[in-house]
Amino acid sequence: MKSLKVDFCELIIAMQDQSRDINTYYLDTQTGEVIWVDRFLFDQIEAGEEPDMELVPDWQQKQLETMRAILEDTEERYQRVPKVWSHEACEIKVGVAE
Repeated sequence: MKSLKVDFCELIIAMQDQSRDINTYYLDTQTGEVIWVDRFLFDQIEAGEEPDMELVPDWQQKQLETMRAILEDTEERYQRVPKVWSHEACEIKVGVAE
């Protein structure tokens, strides 16, 4: 098993976010980064639709690149962060396969 530095507080916050119709989260198993994804944009990209770039704020431009990387991921680098209730989040054991 590979050791990976992950901001555990950030991971728990992502797990406890119950607004998955708006947000979704992925864990980058190479960097340990918890990635927030705008669900509306993600669904557009997944459906093969290109968003109107004039309507996408600058801060989300980079996020679009990440969304494409997640969708094209064949090596399971990006793992969707599960949604859990707060009492369950403290009981989870995290492991990343090499």
